Amino acid sequence: MSESFWDKYATEFDAIYGTKNSVLNSLINKLFRKAMRQRFEKTVSNIPDEIVSVLDIGCGPGHYCVSLAKSGRREITGIDSSEQMIQIAQNYAVDMNLKEKMLPEDVQI
Repeated sequence: MSESFWDKYATEFDAIYGTKNSVLNSLINKLFRKAMRQRFEKTVSNIPDEIVSVLDIGCGPGHYCVSLAKSGRREITGIDSSEQMIQIAQNYAVDMNLKEKMLPEDVQI
């Protein structure tokens, strides 16, 4: 399969929510992507505590999944058509010791 637009754009898209931004990208995010960050924060904070299982369709680099897993949700499943996005999400899960919550062994990409 050829590399999709989202596979090619995965690293830059990840920077919108991530903390590994260059000075220029941080400035662009503050000026032009503030609404995306606000939507992310509002969505994560407004999910009731009773919700313990989440399916994130089009999870991208997994930032919603990571935030929800850190907040105590028991099972987070992210699906995306971009293998590169899934790889970034899996790396975050491993780096933050959340792999067991986010990526059950039987989930296929």
